[in-house]
Amino acid sequence: MQYLTDDDFQNKVLNWVKEHSNNGTVIFTVCTGSMLLSQTGILDHYDITTHSMLLDALEQHNPASSVKRGVRYVDEGQLITTAGITAGIDAALYLVGKHQGQEVVETIIELFEYQ
Repeated sequence: MQYLTDDDFQNKVLNWVKEHSNNGTVIFTVCTGSMLLSQTGILDHYDITTHSMLLDALEQHNPASSVKRGVRYVDEGQLITTAGITAGIDAALYLVGKHQGQEVVETIIELFEYQ
């Protein structure tokens, strides 16, 4: 897992995410992924969230954003941030429903036995 501490690798990944964000791609973070994006400016001027244990840190690193507490996820159109890992599942189902309809979501829920 050397890539986790490799600055060159991290810069390449963050630049790739920024490039796609600038091209209109929806950016979707799960749990502490929003902390990683704090270095990119992508979160600026959006409502955002992360795991409850890092909300204060997210707020400190993103003064131009509004950190939302007590929510599972925040949809800002081009940017979706989620709280903990299971909130990522909820937000993914929400996103599927937004683009494919509730019937598709219900099928996924049944197949995955997600309660």
